[in-house]
Amino acid sequence: MRRARKGIFRSAFVICTVLATAATSAGTAGATFRIPIDQPSGQGLGRQFQAAYDSAAGQQVRSQLAAIITDPAVPAIATSLLKAAGPSGTNSLTDFQVQMLRAVQIEAGHSALLAALLTGRPLTLSQRLELPVLGYQFDGNPAVQAFTRAGQQLEHSAQLSSVVSAATATDSQVFSTLTPPSSVSQGGSTDIDTAIDEVAAWRTSQAFTTFDTELASALSDPGLVNLVREQNPTVVAGFLSPQQLAALTTTSLHLDAYTLPVTPLTPIQTDEFNLAGLTFTLIGAVVAFAFFTPPGALIAGTILLSLGILAYAAFAVPVATDLAAHLDCDNDGDLFDPADGTPSDPCPGL
Repeated sequence: MRRARKGIFRSAFVICTVLATAATSAGTAGATFRIPIDQPSGQGLGRQFQAAYDSAAGQQVRSQLAAIITDPAVPAIATSLLKAAGPSGTNSLTDFQVQMLRAVQIEAGHSALLAALLTGRPLTLSQRLELPVLGYQFDGNPAVQAFTRAGQQLEHSAQLSSVVSAATATDSQVFSTLTPPSSVSQGGSTDIDTAIDEVAAWRTSQAFTTFDTELASALSDPGLVNLVREQNPTVVAGFLSPQQLAALTTTSLHLDAYTLPVTPLTPIQTDEFNLAGLTFTLIGAVVAFAFFTPPGALIAGTILLSLGILAYAAFAVPVATDLAAHLDCDNDGDLFDPADGTPSDPCPGL
């Protein structure tokens, strides 16, 4: 299984199993009920996360991510892949993968709410009523439930320290360019190209580099692992090892009337699946964050969402690189050279 497919799922399911309770965003007055996520024991470390989250760079990073996770291209990719490779198509997806893509489709009906939550805008009355509906929809998704169980297991595992260290080390790498050539001429779509361009631009932006620098001391703090352990299980699951994720995504959920895949996904379909998963990674953390109320719980909420951003960032690079490898038209090993084409002239000469 390719590196991107393994890596993307480490971040691809930072999907929170949200309890359907009346709630409001962290900066909005309203109901007092919230998801019971533990307060961090390291308040000093928590304040480092909060300072970076609220900084100018942190605000820009969140605004960029809001545009990515609410782009119509993402649910369009999920819908296209389900039609082509789902049970009614080539039957190339496990039932876990089918359910994950169906969860991605839910995003399309809640884009304004998700953008408001991530950027910190106060929720309207209708959005406050919409929030528990979104929670119910995710809570009932079998793939989300399976991922949450995996996060609960990792919380109590001795492997947590090593997988958190690996993810934070990857996310701190600096890249100047990541955008691959157009995929349209090779079985891809404009939706894939749009999504990967947005992800690559975000990951290579100066805002992200600054945000990551501001978090450097927090990420090297020996108390980080305990802080991760105190978060919601679906956030902890964002740090699962590639081997654990590969096993999870290829294991049947034993749903009725389902047969195992008989035809493997094509390389481009794998990239579609990875892109859908990557773009959707923050939804759970964003929704969970909305259930926090200030003042003390706000620190825990910013930690939860910041960790989701970091897990997302750690595997944006493998996704772009893997897609570029599939589009290396001249097969020279250079994944981003001009010979591989441009959106207006993909794979020139082929």
